[in-house]
Amino acid sequence: MRKSKKHMVRRDPPPIELCVVCAQAAGKLKCSRCKTPYCSLACQTLDWKERAHKKACKRQVKVVVGGASSPAPPRTPAPKTKADPPVVASPYGAAPRGAVGAAAPGRRLAAAGRADGRRPGRCPVCLEDWDVNVFNTMLLCCCEDICDPCGSKLIAADLKCPLCRTPRPRGEAAALAMLRANVERGNAEAMHALGDCAATGTLGMKPSQKRAAELFRRAADLGNASAMVKIGGRLWTGEGVRIDRRKARAYLRRAADRGDPRAQHRLADCLEGDDAEAYRLCGLAAEQGYTEAEHTLAAMYTHGYGVAKNYAEAIRWYKRAMAKGDAGARDALVRLHRALRAREEEFAPPRSTPPGPGLGARGRGAPA
Repeated sequence: MRKSKKHMVRRDPPPIELCVVCAQAAGKLKCSRCKTPYCSLACQTLDWKERAHKKACKRQVKVVVGGASSPAPPRTPAPKTKADPPVVASPYGAAPRGAVGAAAPGRRLAAAGRADGRRPGRCPVCLEDWDVNVFNTMLLCCCEDICDPCGSKLIAADLKCPLCRTPRPRGEAAALAMLRANVERGNAEAMHALGDCAATGTLGMKPSQKRAAELFRRAADLGNASAMVKIGGRLWTGEGVRIDRRKARAYLRRAADRGDPRAQHRLADCLEGDDAEAYRLCGLAAEQGYTEAEHTLAAMYTHGYGVAKNYAEAIRWYKRAMAKGDAGARDALVRLHRALRAREEEFAPPRSTPPGPGLGARGRGAPA
C-alpha cells in the first residue's frame, strides 16, 4: 500500500519568539506599544536604558505607506495558539544586534551563549570559543561578531550573512552606508566600528582622531566594552581628546568589571601605587589567555610586584606566553634562567680539593 504524499511532506518547526537582547526564549513580557518581546525585566531595562529603545519605539507610531506618512494601523492581539507563535519585528530595523527575525539564526545565537548579555560567549557560526588575542570580524548588516577564520571564509567565498542572510555590500560606499544606518538606529557596535574607520581612514572616511574619540565615547556610554577600552586609552594619552586620567580609569574599570581582558590589563598598567590590585587584574586577564597579561604576570612573579617572588610561577607564565609566539617572553625567560644559574653558583658550597702528591699519595706506589 503506497503512502500518500501529504504524509511525506517535511514540515519545519514553528518559529520561536526570542528576546531582542539576549536571544533567549521570550516570555510574556513585551513592550506595551510595539510588542517587542523580552525574557526578563533585566533585559527590558537594558534595552530601554542602553539601547535607545524609547526613540526607536516612538518611530513605530507612524509608518510609511506608498511614500506618505499615515497613522499606524490599530494593534491586533497576538494569536494564542501554541503551535504557531508570532515572530515580532524588531523596532531597530533589519536584524539589530541580539535579535534576528528568522528562528534558526536566533537559536544559533542562543546556543552560543552570551557572557555579558550582549555578546555571544562563542562564535555563533562555528561555536568555537573566542580567541582573546585576535580581533573578531563584525558583520555590517546585523552588527554581530564572528571569529576571524569564519570572517575570512565569508569574504573569500562572497557569501551572504550566515545570521540574517543579508547580501554582502558591494564596494566601500555601500558598506559605509550600511554601517551609518546602524549607527543612526543607536547600535553601539556599529558606532565602535565606525570609530575604527574614522581613526584609520578605512571605507573611504577621512582620518579624524577627534571624530573617532566621539564615536568611541557614544558607544561606550551605550555599554560597548571594546569602546570603553579605546576611549579610556585615548583619555589616558590625549589622542583626539584632552587628557583626563580619572575618566580614563573609570571607563577602563567599567570594561574590566565586564570581564574584558584588554581592559583588565590596561587598567593594571594605569594603576599607580596599588600593586596588589594590578596583580589581581593581570591574573584575571591571564587566566582568560591574554598573552600580554601572561607576560606581565610572569614579570610580577619575577620581581615581586604585588605578590611574593615565585620563580616557578614566573617560569610557568613565561612559557605560556612563549608558546603563543611572544618573543619578549622568550628573552625574559632566558635572562631569568641565567640569573638563577648565576645565583646557584654564587651560593654553592666550595668544592673539595683533590688530594695532592703528599700524604694522600702514599700507599699507592708513590715514593716516600
